[in-house]
Amino acid sequence: MVSRPNGSAWRAQSSLLHHECLGSGVEVQHLRLTNGLKVMLAPQPHAPRVSIQTWVPAGSGSDPARLSGLAHLVEHLTYLNTPGAESYDIAVDQLGGESNATTWTDWTQFHLSVPSSGRRQALELEASRFAALTVSEPSFSREKRVVEAERLQRVEGDLEAWVSETLYMQAFRRHPYRYPTVGTAQAIRKLSAAHCRAFFAEHYRPERMCLVVAGACGDAGVVAEILASFGQLSGSHAGAPRDVQRAQPAAKPEAPQRRARHLSVPCAGRYSALSVGWKCPPVTHPDWPALALLTEALAGEGALALPEALSAVVGPYAEHSVELTPFAHTGLLEVFVAFQRPLSLGRPPEVALQAELLRAARQLRETDLERARLQLALRAQVALESAHGRATEVGFSTMLFGSLDALAQKLAGYPQETLPSLRRVAERALKTAGRTAVHAAHTAHLQTGSTRAAKTRVRQPSVTERCRGERAA
Repeated sequence: MVSRPNGSAWRAQSSLLHHECLGSGVEVQHLRLTNGLKVMLAPQPHAPRVSIQTWVPAGSGSDPARLSGLAHLVEHLTYLNTPGAESYDIAVDQLGGESNATTWTDWTQFHLSVPSSGRRQALELEASRFAALTVSEPSFSREKRVVEAERLQRVEGDLEAWVSETLYMQAFRRHPYRYPTVGTAQAIRKLSAAHCRAFFAEHYRPERMCLVVAGACGDAGVVAEILASFGQLSGSHAGAPRDVQRAQPAAKPEAPQRRARHLSVPCAGRYSALSVGWKCPPVTHPDWPALALLTEALAGEGALALPEALSAVVGPYAEHSVELTPFAHTGLLEVFVAFQRPLSLGRPPEVALQAELLRAARQLRETDLERARLQLALRAQVALESAHGRATEVGFSTMLFGSLDALAQKLAGYPQETLPSLRRVAERALKTAGRTAVHAAHTAHLQTGSTRAAKTRVRQPSVTERCRGERAA
């Protein structure tokens, strides 16, 4: 147990995260500093490294309208926010560490992993980045070009990402999930340093943030080191330009989808693609464990149901993927497939795919369910093995569930699900009214009159890779 300096932190308590397939539980200590910062400590005995993660409950879902990509650009700029010119990457290298960041719809995550001997310096380095956002104009312009290049490479140059963007824009008409995480090219060009400073001042306040430390953090000195670094942050506010209005997802609820949506768009290259998404509940919904098991049983490693369904619909195909998005609000269960030959079905391919998946769900066996359970448990166990994985699980759960108790309840739900419950959730999720499909193909292969201009949205989180002093988006 970590000691608590007198008067320096309050509401210290511990939780035990346990799952029947994990063996021993994971103890997590909760602290709340006087500046409002939530701190989660997940020690591992004899761990050689420490993982330091800072979680901010603001992602692309908090981007103002017409300024998509703002949260992602602010994430980039924090790496230029340390004292001295371009010193962050050099300091990380000197500590023998590695760093990265991810911007997603509901949150932004920063993580730094260093040997245990560099923990104090690493905490000081990380805290200095969140004190204020002070970036020179040349650095700001350069980072904007990095983000623009990231969009070209990871979205416009990738068929799956581009089609998924289009799918989300069609599936969500009001909710901020419709906006690109990385931002559109037009929106990125509009972003200014004033926008970024205002967004930082609004969201990067200690009372909103969560610090997670995992690995080598079970000694008595860790709280004092956190207080000397993150304990010095203050919740200062700055005036925001008029056009920086924080998007409130709860204030813009998505209206229930009443009918299926289909969009055909032209694309370049030798492959065509089909992406189909069905509205699915948020990760905190009681249906989530059954839906996760259903997805794993149909499309997980070793499962044949989805490949067979895709083959029945499009014939031979080049690649496929399935994504069940763990969002704080209604998301999508998305199936993507790329193929070479034109489709010649008398009805839209997503209709046949939905019928095939429902048929496969009704024919699941106990062995399919058990395999899905074991694979989900194995992934959870592997994630908690390393300091980085443990910190990520704790931080994600705190952002999405608000507490580890809610996560423990979700994990406990997996063994309780049965084949009938998976079939029921399949009927609820794979509904025609909640379905959206995007078919991307060469113009010659599209049905006459079906092509419309497509708007875009990115499905994948925007990850900022960092190594050896280079900022590669």
